[in-house]
Amino acid sequence: DAPLLSGSGSGPSAQLAKVLAIIFQRLDKDRDGVLNAAELSSMVRITNGQPAPSAMISQLVGAFGGQVQTKSGRKIAGWSMESLTNFFIAQTLDDPNETRSDLAKFGFDSRTLK
Repeated sequence: DAPLLSGSGSGPSAQLAKVLAIIFQRLDKDRDGVLNAAELSSMVRITNGQPAPSAMISQLVGAFGGQVQTKSGRKIAGWSMESLTNFFIAQTLDDPNETRSDLAKFGFDSRTLK
């Protein structure tokens, strides 16, 4: 299987970083560089198969994101690319199989990450 984490285990592998960048682009429908609440809800729906309650989205924003500056300079509540990466690193450290399953739901091979 392709590694999910870097050799030190503190960051994403090159393969995972590439996949996460593609996922971020797919989710960032308005192309402002921030995953807003609706876009995060879409991510949860893809990975969990059901819509996310607004409380869950607020929790995700609080835990991994916050007020993030968009490409135009506005600040909105959401996730940056770094937030998405940090979420998947934390999830991988806890349950690498869940990460592989989530990546498959975005259309990537869970073993090769391609």
